[in-house]
Amino acid sequence: MANFKKQLITTNEDHYSKELQKYQNYLHQYDIVQKRWQIFLDVDLSEADLSLESAFKKITKLYKERWNAENLLELSGVRLMDLKEVNVSALMSDLDKLRLMKTPEPNKEDFKTYTTTPEENERLKVARDFKKMLPHLKKSQIQFKNPMMAPIKVNGEINKYFIKTLR
Repeated sequence: MANFKKQLITTNEDHYSKELQKYQNYLHQYDIVQKRWQIFLDVDLSEADLSLESAFKKITKLYKERWNAENLLELSGVRLMDLKEVNVSALMSDLDKLRLMKTPEPNKEDFKTYTTTPEENERLKVARDFKKMLPHLKKSQIQFKNPMMAPIKVNGEINKYFIKTLR
């Protein structure tokens, strides 16, 4: 077991690209909401994380600080927004959407599958060797009774289920 070295079986590029697209959509939506409410409220929202539960409190605090000189009645941030006819329900709706959309940035390493035992390394070697032989076997029309246990998939990729068998 001293000479065991884990090897990469596959990388799920499709799933990674979908998760990356979700993350980019979230960032785009976040940017739109942040710019929209910065303009409406005339407040710098760059220091507030709009995806947190406490975002609304932070925004009302910043809004109250922004209009502190004109706030002679010392109204709360929400009352001040109401007085200045800010659509608070739309703001809360946008913040809720951001909170629901929030996705972490995907790490490509999370979408990779590695061998965990020397037996899996041997099975990976068999699958790679079989893949190398495939161009020479095109006319033979090889078929597998159980496709999940075939060394390669129909599209020519290495089958991770052949390598990582159920224990």
